[in-house]
Amino acid sequence: MNRQAEEAKVLVFRHPEKEAPAVEEPTPAEREEPTAGLDEELSEFVDSLIDGRISVEKIRREAANLYAEVELLRRENRWNDILELCHPVEEKISHILHAGCEEPIVGIVVFALTQLKRFDEALGLALKMLSQKPDDFRLNAQVAYIAYANLQAARNREVLLTPENRRKLIDTAHKHLARCQELRPNGVTSFYRRGVLYKDLQGKPQKARPYFEQAVKNWRAYSEEERERHHQERKNYVKSLYNLALCLIEDEPARALSFIRACIEEDGRTGYLGAVHKYYTLGKVYRQMGSIDRAVQALERALVDADPAVHAHVYHLIALCYMDKNNPQKALEVLHPIPRKARKPYILRLMASAHVAMGAKDKGRSLLLQAAEADRKGRHKALLELARIEITCGEFRKALDYLEKAENFFREKYGNPYMDGLFWKAVVMIKLGDLKKAGEVLEELHRFNPRYPGLKKLMKVVSRKEVK
Repeated sequence: MNRQAEEAKVLVFRHPEKEAPAVEEPTPAEREEPTAGLDEELSEFVDSLIDGRISVEKIRREAANLYAEVELLRRENRWNDILELCHPVEEKISHILHAGCEEPIVGIVVFALTQLKRFDEALGLALKMLSQKPDDFRLNAQVAYIAYANLQAARNREVLLTPENRRKLIDTAHKHLARCQELRPNGVTSFYRRGVLYKDLQGKPQKARPYFEQAVKNWRAYSEEERERHHQERKNYVKSLYNLALCLIEDEPARALSFIRACIEEDGRTGYLGAVHKYYTLGKVYRQMGSIDRAVQALERALVDADPAVHAHVYHLIALCYMDKNNPQKALEVLHPIPRKARKPYILRLMASAHVAMGAKDKGRSLLLQAAEADRKGRHKALLELARIEITCGEFRKALDYLEKAENFFREKYGNPYMDGLFWKAVVMIKLGDLKKAGEVLEELHRFNPRYPGLKKLMKVVSRKEVK
């Protein structure tokens, strides 16, 4: 063997003890699957992408087609059909979810759940989407709207809420509406809804005012091009004008007048708000300003579209205007079309006042007793009017009995003294000659409301008579 061959043999030789161990193939149980740790459904989706059974482009087309279908159903208010197609989303459109094409479809599902008053499901799904995009305006608005709609439904007695759940929903609505305002400070709807939340759902009109004012300001700051682009917000601009007028009636009626006039003008061609509501508010503003004839004119316009069984409050306000004009007969004529079943206690009290003004005190007493019996929240008002009738008749003991009943009811119902009742109780005590008791009653009234109209005058009368 030549030398080169020998050298080649040396180069390839390895001692048995120093050879590398053979590499064994892992068993199926030991082999780590690429999709380990994924749930079965997601794992199948990934595998389908890899082997070509589905493609992202195909899913996008399917999502687009499904969105078009549910959007058509939404326009036709076919909420159950939407849920039949897409809910629960994890089961019915899971592949679209995994591909990230679901947002517009899930948004419609959430809206359908809200329309069907399945608020807990809607809120859970909306919050899940929001957790992925916490700074998304539309998703924050969606969460706020669900809470807002749930509170509205509870106010209308369509669903029940515990006090704790109600508080949580109010906090949720405020939190996400505030976030919407931060994200779009020049918008209209989030400010409008925050105002309604304070005014109608929390009974805080003074806190609502700045939000309605900002909504109005923002719309008016839009250029024509911006108004066209945000045309869907115009409705909430008109409603903000209306609500702002309501908030201002008592404190700033002149400003309220400018806003309700603007509302009527802006809404002339759209009719977002019914004529009854707009002209009733206009009449209310005029009456607050002391323009009774103009108030009557506005309210008569409201009566054109009013149903006496539904809009008794409009008939009530115009009757009050006729009482202001010392025309109780006309007031009764206005109230007459209201069906007996729709004559709530406040209607009965006004009818009683009109009869008493015409000298028919027995008829007034009868109506007030009906009102007191029917009124679970305002019984004290009818009892006070009964007391005042007895005072005018010189029946001070009977009057005192009614006043004590009114006071007891109010304290039991609301936990506070009834200030109107205390004032008239002091008047009765003075007429009965019990100045000591009258003074005690007036002192109690003074503790709770030192500026009550006529209080200082009565206190002076009592103190002078006690000195004598």
